[in-house]
Amino acid sequence: MAIAQTSPNIPPTTLGRECYGELIQIDGSDHRWFEDRAPPCTLFVFIDDATSTLMELRFVKSESSFSYFEALDSYLLQYGRPVAFGAWDLSHLVC
Repeated sequence: MAIAQTSPNIPPTTLGRECYGELIQIDGSDHRWFEDRAPPCTLFVFIDDATSTLMELRFVKSESSFSYFEALDSYLLQYGRPVAFGAWDLSHLVC
């Protein structure tokens, strides 16, 4: 059976987790969210993989390690520790 070729910019498809809190997916999206009313910023989203529930949403100036740590701290204080966190690509982060 041949394996389909995928673009390197598209995350691989995986089966969702079965239980709430088992895996929290984290992603940041740079965009001009507020059009010309504010400078561009990043929206962080923490999503429960099993239920697709938006667990944490946060606008930050830029996608950095410190910004992720602040969002992570907020998540942990509110919900506690999940079994695992997942992120597609954090290799571009700097402190």
